[in-house]
Order: sequence, then structure tokens, then C-alpha cells
Amino acid sequence: MKAILDNGGKLVGDHRDGILWAKDDAFAQVMGKEHSGRVRGVGFGPTPSGRSGSNLPCVPGPSSTETAQRMTALENSMRDQLADSEQRHQQQLAEAKRESDARHKQQLAEALAEAKRESDARHEQQLAEAMRESERRHQQQLDETKREMGEAKRRMDEMVAFLQKNVISSLSGYSGNSATS
Repeated sequence: MKAILDNGGKLVGDHRDGILWAKDDAFAQVMGKEHSGRVRGVGFGPTPSGRSGSNLPCVPGPSSTETAQRMTALENSMRDQLADSEQRHQQQLAEAKRESDARHKQQLAEALAEAKRESDARHEQQLAEAMRESERRHQQQLDETKREMGEAKRRMDEMVAFLQKNVISSLSGYSGNSATS
């Protein structure tokens, strides 16, 4: 047998239709001449019934009901997080407004106190400048807070849309798979 395997490996045979029909390969030399009506190697390797999809072991995945429940729970969780985020945003916005109003009042009081020490003309000029600056800063802070809230809402909307899309595609995917099984 070792001599058969060590003989160099060149096959000799008929070359028909682009296929080499070997006559002296190691298998043929060990098994002998092929006889008609006899299938060589029966019982070795996979059989047609062993390769059939109906005979393959199947690991059960989560049912579509379980998946739908998990997706619904996830969606509810995301909605709760969105509501919490919106509530925090409203609280932050109210706090920012209170702080801004407090700073605005403080700046206004300081401007008035300084203006009283100055002449009437200078008093009016400083008061107007302080109010404009305070309003400008107040508006900038409000604009920044609105921008941040808009961005947070946009991200949450994207997450909700993504979840809704995946719930629909997951549910349709599971119902399609269960119909083919």
C-alpha cells in the first residue's frame, strides 16, 4: 500500500469531455477493478438521507411571540427613557431659565446701582447696555439649550424609528420562517 501511495502521483487514464477518467489511482489499485452495477464506497461519508434538511437537528430559537414580547418590552423601555429624557430636559430648561433670570436680575441691579452713582445721561446708557448684553446672553443660552434638546429629540426619534422598523421586520421575518418550516 505504501508503494502505491509513494509512486509519484501521476494519474493515467482516458481524457474525455474535460474529465480525466483515471485507471490507476490509489483507490482503484487498492479496491480493484470497478464492476458494473456496484457502487464503490457505499456506507462511507454522508448519505443523501443524512444530508436532507428534514433530518438535520434543529436548535429551537425564540418563538415569534417571545420575540414580539421582547421587542415590545424594549420599545416600552425606550419610550420610558425618552419620557425621562424629555422630563430631565424640561427640568434643565426651567433651571437654566431660573439661573438666567437670576443672573439677569443681578446684572440689572448692579447696572442700576452703578448708574445711580453716575450722571443721568451715563445712567441711561449703562442701563441700556447691561440690558442688551443680558438679553443677548439669555437668548444665547436659550438657543443653545433648544439646540441641545432638538438634537436629543432627533436621536431619540431615530432610535424609536429604528426599533419600530426592526420590530416590524423581525415580526414579518419570524412569520415568514414559521410558514416555511
